[in-house]
Amino acid sequence: FTTFINSYRVKAVQTMLQYEDFNPYSLLAIGMEAGFKSKSAFYNTFKQIAGMTPNEYKKRFLKS
Repeated sequence: FTTFINSYRVKAVQTMLQYEDFNPYSLLAIGMEAGFKSKSAFYNTFKQIAGMTPNEYKKRFLKS
């Protein structure tokens, strides 16, 4: 169940990173907004589900 919920949280973070409105916010703030309770939980879960860190995802998306 936790993995299911976290997959939705990661998708929410990925969506937020695609909008310029969220550029002023740190990755941690975006992760917290999506429902993660700590930095380590956010980064570890994001990497496990997305296959890259939030920062790598943001950089890759901005290049596209």
